[in-house]
Amino acid sequence: MFIKFVNRLRFMAIILFIVTLSATGEEKYSSQKQCVCSIIEDQNSSSSPNKGLKLRPMIISGHHDYPIFMWRRGDTIIGIGPELARLICSELNLQYEIKYLGPWKRVQECARAGCVDLIVGIYKNKERQEYLDYSVPYMPDLTSIAVRKDDPFKFSGKEDLIGLNGITMYGDSFGDELDSYIKDKLNLLRVHNADAIFINLLHHNVDYILWGDYPVIINASKLGVLDNIKLLKPAIVKQNMYMAFSKKSPYKKYLPQINIIINRLRKDGTIKKLEEKYLRIYKEQYGLK
Repeated sequence: MFIKFVNRLRFMAIILFIVTLSATGEEKYSSQKQCVCSIIEDQNSSSSPNKGLKLRPMIISGHHDYPIFMWRRGDTIIGIGPELARLICSELNLQYEIKYLGPWKRVQECARAGCVDLIVGIYKNKERQEYLDYSVPYMPDLTSIAVRKDDPFKFSGKEDLIGLNGITMYGDSFGDELDSYIKDKLNLLRVHNADAIFINLLHHNVDYILWGDYPVIINASKLGVLDNIKLLKPAIVKQNMYMAFSKKSPYKKYLPQINIIINRLRKDGTIKKLEEKYLRIYKEQYGLK
């Protein structure tokens, strides 16, 4: 009991330290978020002065660091999701722009505000369904618990995480059931980038990582720490990856046609080929084996 109490105090101290360091950064984040939306809105209004005649280009974005589904490259986002969006827009003859808009949480807030039309990869939950219209799923995605290889613990399900300290990314959801369990039962620190996730784990600030299998393996490889990481089985949750339109987007009317295209590309093996392609591209980008 005493050990659990000490662990809880230690975890709260870590959170307090990170919050204190990032207070100024959060103010800047909030200001940047508003600026991003206002810039997009200005571009949209200037590119379509007569809204009755022509739709402005569709604004597309996604997670900045969730390979191989999507990740940042310069001012854009690449990966399975963005290329799938390109294929769909090309088939439907829709104009579009794929933009990097900052941290994942900001992208979701921009979609809520209506200044992002389409998110190219996102899990489904009730809160998000209030402001997003979802496509059919295009690919499954496993989420597991990752630990230090030399310090594993017995794991058979989420109950084994009680009393431990975990870490994941701001803005990430794991489905309504697990999200609710995290809120009520678990100690979970959230950060804005992958480097912070692995630094905290390997410096013994947290006990485990809660994140998708692909981003754990690929980011650990990129940072040169894969040999120090172990994924525990079974996976804690299996979710589907979806595309989703802002409910405020004029392009959501194309969702029925998009669903037909996604189903066809999944059945004919196109999406599987995209998975293989972007695994190769990401490895080449960072010199991974």
